[in-house]
Amino acid sequence: MYVANCVDSTVWTYTIDAKTGALGQLTGSPVDAGLLLYSITVTPSGKFVYVANINSNDISAYAINSSNGALIPVTGSPFTAGTCPIAITTTKMSH
Repeated sequence: MYVANCVDSTVWTYTIDAKTGALGQLTGSPVDAGLLLYSITVTPSGKFVYVANINSNDISAYAINSSNGALIPVTGSPFTAGTCPIAITTTKMSH
């Protein structure tokens, strides 16, 4: 589970226990994001997370570690996104 915290500009990462639903904070959590992050999305492939940062006018991008779910900043992140990005959506494209 990924939680955007706009107060301290971080993304918190958790495991979810399949039987009880209890949350466990991942090592290395939280990770830094941009200023006043507003929305967060995971790609349909489950490989990347993107965060819209309103006050820094950019998008933070992370790869998801496939073994534990931890977030790894993507090279070049954050990416400029114009003024005041507030929402992100992703889609799976067919080729």
